[in-house]
Amino acid sequence: MVTGTGFLGSYVVSDLLKEGYDEKPIFFGTARQSDAISDVIDLRKVNLVKGDILDAEKLKEAIRTNDVKTIVHTAGVLISGARDNPALAVKTNVIGTLNVLEIARQLGLEKVVYSSSGQPYRMLNPYDTLPANGPVNEDAPTLPGNVYGTTKLACENLGLNYANIYGVGFIALRMPTVYGAWIGDMGRAGVIRDIAVAAVERKPIEVSEYESEWSYVRDMAHSCTLALKAKGVRKGVFNVGSGRIDSVTSFKEEIEKQAGGTSGITIKPVNNPKRFPTDFSKAKRELGYQPNYGVKEAVSEIVAWAKRHYT
Repeated sequence: MVTGTGFLGSYVVSDLLKEGYDEKPIFFGTARQSDAISDVIDLRKVNLVKGDILDAEKLKEAIRTNDVKTIVHTAGVLISGARDNPALAVKTNVIGTLNVLEIARQLGLEKVVYSSSGQPYRMLNPYDTLPANGPVNEDAPTLPGNVYGTTKLACENLGLNYANIYGVGFIALRMPTVYGAWIGDMGRAGVIRDIAVAAVERKPIEVSEYESEWSYVRDMAHSCTLALKAKGVRKGVFNVGSGRIDSVTSFKEEIEKQAGGTSGITIKPVNNPKRFPTDFSKAKRELGYQPNYGVKEAVSEIVAWAKRHYT
């Protein structure tokens, strides 16, 4: 089962189908953006179960009825939503994850793979930044600077509690800024898609600069598949990412090159905490994770997608 019928969840289902991991994955969520979902996957190849992660009984029924053994849990409120409605974010992200873990315990599921974030790292806290001096591994200090990061860290700890105390398999994947092609809502990471669409439509657009560890959604989705397949790994927190820092400007330049010009994309400078890339050597060693997409390869897919949809 994959929870969360949004951007990442849809690509996880796509990767599971591609890898032949599951003949017909169970896709659980509200499915509010059905057009966006069907743009990524053929809904005839999945069992779409509409429900809310906060409805524990509905979730449990779906898991039991479909004989689910493993879960990739991507459902939750994102950074912008958590900023606008912190109470909803805490409820959805923490209690929703608790529901998944508790049902996994009750029904004896094999493993829960959780899409966490790099936001718990202290280096990203604009209010109390502890400078990093190189690639950040999983043992680096954590002190989230926003509600979203706090919920992610809480869920990681809950998952590890369930692993240590109750024997529930739990792997948390700390993902950086995830970008890709998606016609629905996707928060800050949508800027790369927006630049590509503006470039192919030859329309001006103004966006904010953001230097981050940008990771392509297909790489992040595949990391979930690898975590499911890792038979010898029952628990742990793993960095998955690109291992490099890129700017919105670098994406703009590559998009303009591949799209054949632009009508005027302006990037506003913004002060953000200096960040370093995460060290994904643990995930490489234990899960077999290795990113397959650099900026050029990812932009190639996004520009091709934008041309299909907007020209």
